[in-house]
Amino acid sequence: MFTRAWGEEVRDRVNESERYRAAAANWEWPLVLVLLADPDLGVEEQRSLYLDLYHGDCRDVREGTEEDLSEVPYVIEGDPHAWRQVLSGRIAPIGALLLGTLRLRHGRITELMAYVVASDELVKAARLVETSFPEAI
Repeated sequence: MFTRAWGEEVRDRVNESERYRAAAANWEWPLVLVLLADPDLGVEEQRSLYLDLYHGDCRDVREGTEEDLSEVPYVIEGDPHAWRQVLSGRIAPIGALLLGTLRLRHGRITELMAYVVASDELVKAARLVETSFPEAI
């Protein structure tokens, strides 16, 4: 998970989702998702994905850069266990932020609350992509 190839498949599933397109019609900001390193689980380095989300489309996806992490309006990070909970559907993405399972490094949760359905649909699209989770979680 959180490789460029995985991100490209997520982009394709997002762009196929009419439900996401409708729910995110007013969203116009890039987003970076960060998988924190956890050497005990085989995630040796932090991985991040930059998603160029605009009016219901994912226009591009690529590996996030250090510059992205400081400049993008919304950066969401979590450890492998947290992302597995979200990507498996055990917890909704906004719920994970409210509970502290995921952390909003940049941005305001109050602004994201207007996009609860869009975030759920984004994650539903990502769930369609075959994902390998670290074995110990």
